[in-house]
Amino acid sequence: MNSVDTSIAQSIVFIDNASDVWIDLKERFSQGDLVRVSELHQEIYALTQGSRS
Repeated sequence: MNSVDTSIAQSIVFIDNASDVWIDLKERFSQGDLVRVSELHQEIYALTQGSRS
């Protein structure tokens, strides 16, 4: 539990086994942040375009 943020640890402390903890974490964090993904794509595009000038 010392290797995760306190807020995350509080939500997984009562899970019985490591496998279920990993499943919980995967479900929680595998959901993409579409806004952030779009921002990153725009930044990459801008960098690519800038280097071609």
